[in-house]
Amino acid sequence: MDPKLKTPGAGRCSSGRGGFTLVELLVVIAIIGMLAGMILPALARARENAKASQCQSKLMLLGVAEAMYSSDNRDKLTFAAMRGLNTGGEWTYDDLLADYIGAALTEADKRANQSPEAKVGLLLRCPADRAPLADWVTEGTRRSYSMIGHDMSTKGKSNFARWRATPNDRTGAGLYWAHSIRGPVSETFYTNDTVPPHRQSYVLSSYMMDPQSTLEFTEQINIANIAGHHSGAKIDNAAEHHVIGTRSGVKDFTFQDLPSYTYDDPKEHHKGGYNYLFADGHVEHLLPRETLGEMNNDLSKQSGMWTMDPRD
Repeated sequence: MDPKLKTPGAGRCSSGRGGFTLVELLVVIAIIGMLAGMILPALARARENAKASQCQSKLMLLGVAEAMYSSDNRDKLTFAAMRGLNTGGEWTYDDLLADYIGAALTEADKRANQSPEAKVGLLLRCPADRAPLADWVTEGTRRSYSMIGHDMSTKGKSNFARWRATPNDRTGAGLYWAHSIRGPVSETFYTNDTVPPHRQSYVLSSYMMDPQSTLEFTEQINIANIAGHHSGAKIDNAAEHHVIGTRSGVKDFTFQDLPSYTYDDPKEHHKGGYNYLFADGHVEHLLPRETLGEMNNDLSKQSGMWTMDPRD
């Protein structure tokens, strides 16, 4: 064998070291941990921001659908919900907007009290809404958005023939009918379940005299907020954004009175705020207290952006 090919020490590391020391490995691990600690929260924030942005886009599309419905129905807005106790029919705002939001609902589907996800799609669901379905739901899907409710008790619910919304109502636009009577013959005041929903009593979009400051839709995280169902179709005030409880029952609570069991902490949902669709079609992210009137600090009272009256 050629002696030149047999070099002493061949195959050994020229530095005389066989690998990393324990201290060096610990330093590398610590650096990786610090980087992960900085990157992961940023990724989580980016993910939540993306969900909030998607929610705003869905609300904006809902506003476009509402405007198209109003244009096709002589300025009338959808009502939040109507339960026809005579025939069992039940319509909600999303049933009336089905043709405008791409929901493949038949007339029978619209009269039913639950709409399956396969026909409705995901437009009505905020991606940050993690609430499950109530246990009584058989084929419906969750809905995250609710129409600002009209306090119809101020108009005399016992006399439908004399009832009519006005631009001066210090309440929201979302009418909620639940009745077993036959309405009068005038198309203006229909309140029964034997005529098409678009001919029922109504609120006009022109009643919104300050549309850029008047809420039309917002989020309600509620296990019973089901597409096509009257539950959750309207929201009356800023204390009702989260309705929560066991699978078999729900209860209201405010931000100051959270129960021990929660599937979606209001303080974490969209950074403690919600997305709001205004009557002019724009969407804003606000804290609930920012939507109240100047003289009101009570989340459970309609005021400020929650009413059609610009003087409120």
